[in-house]
Amino acid sequence: MSKQYIVFLLSILCLFSCTKVPSKQQASKQEFSDKELRKFASIYNYLRLRPRGNPEMAVRDAVLKSSLSEKRFGEIMRAKFTQQQIEISATEQTALNSIRNTVKQTQLKQKVEDDKIIVERGMMLERYYAIMKRYKQSTFLQNRVYDLINSQKK
Repeated sequence: MSKQYIVFLLSILCLFSCTKVPSKQQASKQEFSDKELRKFASIYNYLRLRPRGNPEMAVRDAVLKSSLSEKRFGEIMRAKFTQQQIEISATEQTALNSIRNTVKQTQLKQKVEDDKIIVERGMMLERYYAIMKRYKQSTFLQNRVYDLINSQKK
């Protein structure tokens, strides 16, 4: 190897070692301010801890209002979960669709209510959900939010 080639490689190595590339943790630090994360933490904690309807009860109520028995609904769901073949009549399929729609409506109502609370507490929905998306992906951000929640309790 020539001296010029070695000097060139050492120069590149030096250049990369001197260039600071932000880590994911540093990037999330810069992306969200502490003030914004405090607001997110407060809203997130409120939504998480507030009383809300039980999703299992919503499903159960929908099943009770349908033409399916709880036992038959359980058999069908178990078969779908284990990917087994099961005979479903047209009437049963209609009842399953009705249950699914009822549950979706319940979830939609819950989301509308959550969105209303987020806005009322002073945060833009887009920003809240952007932080939430990053929060789910980053243990660093989860720890940061956890620390902010605990500092608010003091």
